[in-house]
Amino acid sequence: MGYMLGFLMVMVAIRFLKCAAVTRMLFSRSISRPAVETSNKPSRRVFLELDRRYLATVKELIDTEDPKAWKFMGAGSCAIVAHLSKGSNILTVSNLGDSRCVLGSIRSDSGHLEAVDMSTDHSATTDKERLRIRMEHPNDPTCISERWDEYVEEYAWFVKNRARFTRSIGDNCMKDVTCAEFYNANIPRGPPKMLPLPTPKPYISNKAETKRRQIVQGDQFLIVACDGLWDEMSSDQAVAIVEKLLKKHGPNANIAEELIKFALVKILRRLQVEEPDLGLQDVDHLISIPPGGSGRRGLHDDITVSVLVFDQSSLVEEAKSSKWNVVRKSIFGLKKNLSQNRLLKWYSAIDELLEKNRGAEDEEESIPVKSGVEGERKDYKI
Repeated sequence: MGYMLGFLMVMVAIRFLKCAAVTRMLFSRSISRPAVETSNKPSRRVFLELDRRYLATVKELIDTEDPKAWKFMGAGSCAIVAHLSKGSNILTVSNLGDSRCVLGSIRSDSGHLEAVDMSTDHSATTDKERLRIRMEHPNDPTCISERWDEYVEEYAWFVKNRARFTRSIGDNCMKDVTCAEFYNANIPRGPPKMLPLPTPKPYISNKAETKRRQIVQGDQFLIVACDGLWDEMSSDQAVAIVEKLLKKHGPNANIAEELIKFALVKILRRLQVEEPDLGLQDVDHLISIPPGGSGRRGLHDDITVSVLVFDQSSLVEEAKSSKWNVVRKSIFGLKKNLSQNRLLKWYSAIDELLEKNRGAEDEEESIPVKSGVEGERKDYKI
């Protein structure tokens, strides 16, 4: 078992499918298993299972000709989950899309507070994701395109001229052939159809990426936020601002709310330059604009933030890697990259060497781990 530190989902159909509650349940069950200490697969399976359930529900609506089928077929969500295991203080972060988890940590080598990204943005703006999609759809020159984005007023990369994110839950018209055919048959004239169909692989992936790390002394706080925050500031800036807010208000204040207020000030300044006709005077004036696509939604994205401050007294000191541990990691890397049919005798010798030194290494690096991380989760959403 463990603490659910951060959980963010921004989904049009969230009320219909109760995705947040389902994901929390699935992730808690999966992450609590002992296997999670040595594998990232359980946390990835949570997102796959939720996406499977979403797709099954949408297909049922299509089969029964339910009027809601069109609405939910095109709905989707980026998602991110941060989980801290009790006892071991292992932080596991899994994400789909461009929500982000950032750790504010005083690094032992520099002695300064730095931002440590615990997730990878899945966006068409990143070279890695564009390359992945193009390699999965080599015969579709339209799988990735660049065009003017009226919302942010810049040239941007898109998947099938529709989405800037590259991984999500839902968005079934870009994943499933049946949903894509339903989309093509019902889409009004004007927008392009989903052609070629998403086969043999989907255009938008449901395979989450997972990062793990033990929380130790020096790790100060964790920020989990959707892309609305990261559109306005970098990870480094967010960590620096949270540090100042903690010094000013203390760890028991709603730091997430204060961080959103800072983001709104940045948005206000940007709009005063880019949209002077709005005549915005202050943040209250900005917030008074009605939400929705024809209102404030056209000026900035939704912002959801969670901040957790760690109690340093409950954390252990950072473990120092022994020389043998460095050698062992190098050996494992060698074995992983060599063909199974080569150097078989070396494999046997390496395994024997590892076994002989395993006990000595465990004795050298054994560190007592105190249970739990005390801290209060701070949530605020607009």
